[in-house]
Amino acid sequence: MGLFSRSEREQSTVQFDTPHTQQAYDAPGQLLQITPFKESTGLAAARRFWRTLHDAQTSAFRSKNISDRRAFELWFTDGTIKFYLWAVDDSTARSYIKRVEACFENAEVHAVEGLGFPPIEPGNHVAAAELDFEKHHFYPIRDGFEYDPYGDITSEMLSTPDTHVIIQIVARPVSPSWTNDAGDGGLFRSGTSVTAMADYLREGRVKGWLNPQPVDPSKKDREQAKCLEDQDGKRAYDTSLRVVAIAPDEREAVERCQATGEMFARQYRSAVSEQQFTVSPVAESSVAPVVDACHQRELMDSDVVLTIDELAAVAHLPSGEITTPNIGWKNTQRGTQIPAAVSQPEVDNDGV
Repeated sequence: MGLFSRSEREQSTVQFDTPHTQQAYDAPGQLLQITPFKESTGLAAARRFWRTLHDAQTSAFRSKNISDRRAFELWFTDGTIKFYLWAVDDSTARSYIKRVEACFENAEVHAVEGLGFPPIEPGNHVAAAELDFEKHHFYPIRDGFEYDPYGDITSEMLSTPDTHVIIQIVARPVSPSWTNDAGDGGLFRSGTSVTAMADYLREGRVKGWLNPQPVDPSKKDREQAKCLEDQDGKRAYDTSLRVVAIAPDEREAVERCQATGEMFARQYRSAVSEQQFTVSPVAESSVAPVVDACHQRELMDSDVVLTIDELAAVAHLPSGEITTPNIGWKNTQRGTQIPAAVSQPEVDNDGV
């Protein structure tokens, strides 16, 4: 197994003959742009933020998940890396603005009045990829880092001024029953639990057909069983991840989409659980529908469930520790008051 996993399908592009543009006022919900403060706390602030946004709601009938989705996006556009947050309606957007200001000290956040998504001009080539899990969604990705993974990821997004590269992360809170595969749907969820999977790993194996012999669980089996048990009780989000590259040059669109997706997958591979993202290039016939899904901030039917710590690692505002050029930073403080949320202690286990 390599450092990342990629689909056998080759990355292809579609050339658009007509403009494909979304204005913010035509988009569903409300798009917010966030300019990060260069001296912020990065990943720690993101954990607080996604914790405050976790409000899983289920219907009375069959406990169907009726929680609103929300989206976090990175855009390389106009030669600059920018950060966006999408809310399902104006009221929710106002709430998000308050939470951004409370969790990300000195960040600037405002409603977008221009484009709701980077534009596709006539003649532009568009490449897209979707990310999924290689293993069962109970297995965690990497969420602890000595350095911000966005340093390498944003470096791969950089391109020519007329190229756009987008990472879109759409998330919806799930109920605590996600660790039992119950109540929230999903294509591959069929009634198992983290406890049952952990017990299975600890039971060892039987090797051989004619003369079967018991084999004790390996060190890796025991480590992965512990990983699974640690997931129990943590709050989490159903998540969709997409990468889109738009460029006048076909090769540049392919390379930016492919390199960004592969770097994203490489950063979050867990050495213990061996969980990682798979990068699936979108077929030509599906590129336009995926762009439309991006415009609508749709949650696709994937099998990615991320705990709050995992989502924070994937979707956050960076701090000045990353050295990628062309990031739109805010360099001034917002007054002298430090938000109260900054001093809140971190919680390792997100159980309730």
